[in-house]
Amino acid sequence: MSMFLLLGTAIAQDNTGDFYLVSVKPDSKTPVSRVDYIQLEFSKNVAIALPQEGITIKEQSSGIEYKICNAMAFDTYAIFYVEKVSGDNASAKKDGKEEDEVVRYITEVGTYSYTIPAGVITSVDGDEYAGETFTFSIG
Repeated sequence: MSMFLLLGTAIAQDNTGDFYLVSVKPDSKTPVSRVDYIQLEFSKNVAIALPQEGITIKEQSSGIEYKICNAMAFDTYAIFYVEKVSGDNASAKKDGKEEDEVVRYITEVGTYSYTIPAGVITSVDGDEYAGETFTFSIG
């Protein structure tokens, strides 16, 4: 009887190996012309907990920065939306007041990198994605 209980426990605890990253779009292999969002697909349904400060996407040569401040989990997909809030140079005027212009896509040519930290993505079973740094190119 105790052998059965021990085996059952071992099987129940061996579930973290089946939570892994399946694909990333855009990827580092094929340059794209525009990025509106980043999509990560996993082997299990996921949940996302973005850090309060967001996640920075940075162009490696010029230092242009975008942020991921909004994300959505949809079954096995984690979708991260890009956003750039302009500084004083590109403020828009509305009703006589200056407002920051929000750009929700990346089109500037270059190579961009970002890091998804550990713990931001978890499976609905509670498995934690260890995090990883990714790159993509516009050009």
